[in-house]
Amino acid sequence: MVQLSTDKYISKASLIEFFEPKQIKKYEDRYDELHYAIKNSDYVVTAWEDGRLIGILRSSGDHTFTQYVNNFLIHDDYVSRGIASKVLDLYLQETADVDDISIIS
Repeated sequence: MVQLSTDKYISKASLIEFFEPKQIKKYEDRYDELHYAIKNSDYVVTAWEDGRLIGILRSSGDHTFTQYVNNFLIHDDYVSRGIASKVLDLYLQETADVDDISIIS
């Protein structure tokens, strides 16, 4: 069963297991920095199954007027299962008081 969380404190091992297969060049060999960036993001929503990270959405901004979504990723094995919708729904609940949300890549 998929569980959602807003806890920013994700183990580095879980991040590496999730991000390595994505082959995102800017994160390769920079998992310490990514771990730090996630812990310091304003909002983080994650999806987990059996203790395994399977999805993440994180953003930073000013908490009031604007948030910028930096990552919105779902593990390839879990695409088209409605997990992204659930992650986004929880994120939008958490950021209900923010005026503008932008997605950047």
